[in-house]
Amino acid sequence: MTGEEYALQQAKSTGQPYELTSARTEATDTWAQPDGSFSVRQYGQAVRVWRDGVWVATDPTLGFAADGSVVPKASTVAVRFSGGGTGPMLSGAKDGRTLTLSWPKALPKPTLNGNVATYPEVLAGVDLQLKADIEGFSQLLVVKTAEAAKNPELAQLQFATNTVGLDIAKDEETKSLVATDPSGQTVFTSPAPMMWDSSTPANPPTPAAAPVAKRALAAGEAASAPADSFEPGAGAKDAPMDAEITGDKLAITPDQKLLTGSGTTYPVYIDPTWGWGDRQKWSWTRVYNSYPKHSYWNANDVVRVGHESDTNGTSRSFFRVDTSYVSGAQIQSATFRLRNVWSWSCQDAPATLYRTEDISPATTWNNQPKKIGGALSTSKESKGWSPSQCPAGNLEYDATSALRDSVAANEVSLTLGLYAPNENDVNQWKKFDQKTAVLEVKYNNPPKKPDHLTTSPATSCTAGGTIGNTPISVAAHVDDKDTGNLKAHFQVFKTGTAKAVVDTEIPALNNRYASITLPGDAVPSGDYTWKVQTRDQDNATSPWSDTCTFTVDRERPSQPPTITSTVFPSGDKGWPDEPNGNVNDDGHFTFGPNGVKDVVAYHWWTDTDPRVNVSQAGTAWTTGAAPPNAGPHLVYAFSVDKAGNRSDTASYLYYADRNQTRDQPGDLNGDTFKDIWSVDANGTLLTYAGHGNKEFSVATNGGGAFPGQQVAASGDWNEDDKNDLIALERNSESGKNTLRMYPNNGRGVINPQSEDVRTLKVACPKPGVIPPKCRQTPGWTGDDHWSDADQVLGGDFNKDSMPDLLVKQGKQLWVYYGNRTQNLDTVRAHPIPVGGSDWDQFTLVAPGDLNKDGRPDLLMRKNSSGELYRAYGEADPLDPNTAVNYATWGTEGHRTKIDGPLLPQGDYPTLGSSGDFDGDGTADLWGRKADNTVTGWPGLATGSDFTGFGQPFTIDGSVGGRRITPGTRLTSGQSVTSNSAKLTMQADGNLTIASNANKVLWSTNTSGNPGATALIQSDGNITVNKPGDDSTSLWSTNQATNGKPEHLADGFALLQDRGNLVVYNAKGQALWSSGTAVRHDYNGDGRSDVADWYNYADGHDAIHTLLTNSDGTFKAPFEGTVFPNGYFDATKARFTTGDYNGDGRGDVAFLYDYGGGKVKLFTALSKPDGTYQTPLIESWSSPSGWWANDLKLESGDFNGDGRDDLAAWYSYADGSDRLFTFTADVRGGFNPPFDSYYMNAGNWDINKSKFVTGDFNGDGRDDIAALYGYPDGSVKMHTFAATPTGAFQASIQSWGDTATGWGDWNRTSIQAGDFNGDGIDDVVAWYDYADGHDGLHTMIASGSHTGEFAKPIPSLSVPAGWWDVNQSRLIAGDFDGDGRDDLASLYSYGNGSVRMFTFTAKTDNSGTFNMGVSSWSTPSGWNLNEYNIIRPYN
Repeated sequence: MTGEEYALQQAKSTGQPYELTSARTEATDTWAQPDGSFSVRQYGQAVRVWRDGVWVATDPTLGFAADGSVVPKASTVAVRFSGGGTGPMLSGAKDGRTLTLSWPKALPKPTLNGNVATYPEVLAGVDLQLKADIEGFSQLLVVKTAEAAKNPELAQLQFATNTVGLDIAKDEETKSLVATDPSGQTVFTSPAPMMWDSSTPANPPTPAAAPVAKRALAAGEAASAPADSFEPGAGAKDAPMDAEITGDKLAITPDQKLLTGSGTTYPVYIDPTWGWGDRQKWSWTRVYNSYPKHSYWNANDVVRVGHESDTNGTSRSFFRVDTSYVSGAQIQSATFRLRNVWSWSCQDAPATLYRTEDISPATTWNNQPKKIGGALSTSKESKGWSPSQCPAGNLEYDATSALRDSVAANEVSLTLGLYAPNENDVNQWKKFDQKTAVLEVKYNNPPKKPDHLTTSPATSCTAGGTIGNTPISVAAHVDDKDTGNLKAHFQVFKTGTAKAVVDTEIPALNNRYASITLPGDAVPSGDYTWKVQTRDQDNATSPWSDTCTFTVDRERPSQPPTITSTVFPSGDKGWPDEPNGNVNDDGHFTFGPNGVKDVVAYHWWTDTDPRVNVSQAGTAWTTGAAPPNAGPHLVYAFSVDKAGNRSDTASYLYYADRNQTRDQPGDLNGDTFKDIWSVDANGTLLTYAGHGNKEFSVATNGGGAFPGQQVAASGDWNEDDKNDLIALERNSESGKNTLRMYPNNGRGVINPQSEDVRTLKVACPKPGVIPPKCRQTPGWTGDDHWSDADQVLGGDFNKDSMPDLLVKQGKQLWVYYGNRTQNLDTVRAHPIPVGGSDWDQFTLVAPGDLNKDGRPDLLMRKNSSGELYRAYGEADPLDPNTAVNYATWGTEGHRTKIDGPLLPQGDYPTLGSSGDFDGDGTADLWGRKADNTVTGWPGLATGSDFTGFGQPFTIDGSVGGRRITPGTRLTSGQSVTSNSAKLTMQADGNLTIASNANKVLWSTNTSGNPGATALIQSDGNITVNKPGDDSTSLWSTNQATNGKPEHLADGFALLQDRGNLVVYNAKGQALWSSGTAVRHDYNGDGRSDVADWYNYADGHDAIHTLLTNSDGTFKAPFEGTVFPNGYFDATKARFTTGDYNGDGRGDVAFLYDYGGGKVKLFTALSKPDGTYQTPLIESWSSPSGWWANDLKLESGDFNGDGRDDLAAWYSYADGSDRLFTFTADVRGGFNPPFDSYYMNAGNWDINKSKFVTGDFNGDGRDDIAALYGYPDGSVKMHTFAATPTGAFQASIQSWGDTATGWGDWNRTSIQAGDFNGDGIDDVVAWYDYADGHDGLHTMIASGSHTGEFAKPIPSLSVPAGWWDVNQSRLIAGDFDGDGRDDLASLYSYGNGSVRMFTFTAKTDNSGTFNMGVSSWSTPSGWNLNEYNIIRPYN
């Protein structure tokens, strides 16, 4: 049961409001109401503070501290007054930013009375009083006599000032003093100082009889005085004082006429006050016509309304309150309460509330807001004149209509104004304690749109499905932000009719599944649609759900399997009260035949993992079905009998309970060891599972892609006890960042499509943003500092056990306190600036507590030099209860250089720490290079003092090749060499790439320019320039000028070991490629070879290698490796080839199906002689849910990192298709797959697809192309372009023809390669004509790099009778090493003899082919059916 549900239960059972304590903040309460709604009370100032893990009521009562100073018991602003002596008079601090004032003389020891400290006789006849408030402090000089007033030291008061992290300035417009931090935010404000005397009303009005009775006092009773001497009394004469800041001196000049005038009544009070500028969720001010240019912004003295006859002054008061928490809600009521502390009399006198325009520190009588609309509410009560007859008390105003209008206008704050209706009537003059203001709002959020619609037996919502003669139920997940019980309104329609055949509303529990069983007679055979809407207790409704479809066939028998679990009882009747499983518990789900005979298997999947698993009949239970988060979940299953018939699909609803313990920081998979989330150079999120000994498992795919973006492991944001991911995501169109939270599934994997993904936000991101309309002070630049930030870090920075964030925005660093919602301004209204303004020089790391003092610490890397510093989180000297002194954290003098390696940003763009990797109690460091090398360094400490880092250890390796840094110039004859290629600037001005076969594969075609040079520019762009003239390029890769947002500065070039010259941007994303990698070159000689897997009759298997000669013909095969009898069965494997470790030689990979849904990936790495290393590399495996018969395995460098990856095109039983990408690791193994593309059921038929892979758009990443045969006989090519992460974009139709224009798809086979030598891969189709002849047709890839293909051109004609394509095994590759791909084929003559043929591409770069030339052959012993040519695609 959630906290919200428990609070509602208690409120309903007791009939009284019940506080939701988990929602408390310093200035708000949230209460569950007996009617099922919630209300929020928002106070004018903090009513509690967080101390040592608990809430403590605020209390400004002063006491002596151990050091003799005077401090309040509990306040939001740390205050310390002098205990006597020569030290500072007072100090106030917030978040470490400190303002100190000193009296020029030694002070006596004070006497304490409540929140006031009195220092007697600081001058002759003058006392000093200091007052502590919850959110500020005041000082008051009490000049007791006329003689004392003549003291020349009162002509001008001099205070020494000292600040930490603050600058004090005077606002010449309003005469206020403002203390701001380095970011420009106001921390403390002081209105123009005032002084007043002790005069009383000279001529009080003569009231009528009734008013006299009201005004009569009890015997000996005096009229109520203001709350204390810090507030002018009725009839007091007042005057403003001039205040000036000069250097570290504050000078206040009293008004001498009032101070020493003959009409002055003593004592005279001289009062400068200071308040916290942030004010949490409230701000207030008053305007006063006696001083029309003065601002009283957030002043500590009481606010006033009405006219006072003695001073002839008229006041109005205004209040601004944050209302972002009810954005989008339906406002039921809003009540504004304020304590009336003084009235002219006890006689009823009105004060009226209005909605007004906004207020700011610049609000004065001459610059006051206008009213919006008419009066909201009027209170006629008068309180505060007499303690016995009309004591001070609250007045209430109805602000409902104002808040409704404000919310409807998408505003996130509400401004209210309090006025006397008749400002000439002295009886309407009143004073109010603004700090007692409360806005209590009762509201309701409409329910969310129902989701996760399902039927039982299960069908797809969008694609539908047929249900047999069985009871049918429909269900949907219903949810409401406000919790409380709901109703679900279901409607079912016969397709084509407007009247519902089922129309019913049922009670439903919040965040549960609501379900109804359809009456059998209402849904006879036919097609149906259905939808659902949610209604809450206030009759607010959600949008209608999506409309789903299903078909009923009552003639079709239906017995969906039974599903049971010993861990998770059925949730059909709600969340079980009986013992129930927790998050990540294996469900042990068991399937039963439900009366169906001859069931052989059950196909099943879950709501969180759509991959179909298969459990054999008789299996005790399933494994691998563990819910990743608390709440409702579903398991789906259908049975299959011996004949292959499948049943309807059953669904099983269950609920998972929360775990009892929360994972510790840095632990991503719940094993207590520290793990790493890191984005590689291509943007792929990788998870490195730590073993607790500085060793890590091979990187697994973390489930997301964040190219060029920054991520950080953070705390538990969604109360599922797992550490979640925070991502700083840049929008390429707007250039702005979005801050998102991705839930961790408990295994270090995120799901970007999860409904639990949150976009973190603040109510007022920028000034003038509509919506929302943000009303803030002048100079405020917004609370969204991540939109242009470069780093985000996670941690718990205020010790409340909730996740917080540090956001580095150029020169500024900000801390946001979190509360496990998406709102980052609930705990604190605004982010807190940290330290100074040199953060742009550093990369920050949040390792936790380095020195074991219970406070968070920082590591800082100076980007230019790579030097490492530590910055301990220090206590605030004024407020030891504060977790960190943000004013000094990380500033010069508060950071210490530590021992360790130099790690400049250019070498290590990313640094991080997850804590202690090896269990020695000291935090460690990790860093990632642009080449994807990941290195760790162990932390070192002496006692509790963190001293630096030790010797490095490897976490992940890197791809091979020669990196060519910007600024590199190749002059005539100079070259760069990798394992497979040589880049040379020829003497004639031509830049060329030659293979190990000494054949030129590529050139810039700039010969005829002797002395020309090649230059790698600062952005990685490559140019060939005229001799001595870099301004004139003869040739360019032209990647820096095409205007795409991913083309950034600081790129580089890499001549890969596999032979490609690639241009990368600073994020390591491939932008351009020479296309010179030689496919499946197993011995590294610069020519493609052929490998086959042969299944021998005696049961043993072998991989054969057929090396090539310089003319493209083939040598006799030899055994590259042999597998004993029974070791593998070729029929259960899916083979492919590529360079998986990036060393320039081709390797073999295969997925092997062990049955029962278990598969494993193997890699056979080649050796320089064309044989293969043993043992094989075993990488990813799946214990269930993968079936080789349902997939096509493809190979290519899909992420452009220089290593070929794998892609599995998986066809599901429900008709949907999904691509999974397995990125290669540095060993040549593979990381676990991630979903890289998805197509709904009905969009694709794998049986009508023929796939090839290649770089069809020339960006250095291999793509997938598919020739698709349509039911009408037409044929089209579709290209799925790869992204930098290895995922795939939605397909484009890259070529197409009509049914009569092409021919029979079934007679077509396709291969891919660069057949015209332009560096971009093409496609060639071999067509088997009905008359017996064969033909090749080449589709040349578009030179505009779009991934499209030109109309096929005839490229070879093979006479009838010469070739039978069914007896051949075709493969593409550059078999003669000339830079153009050719075709080769093993041809079987049906009698055991086979022969190799090579069809070389013509040297005219036309993409056409020469007639096949035969080479190796064998007269007998080869069975084509046992021979598997290993291609990059299948």
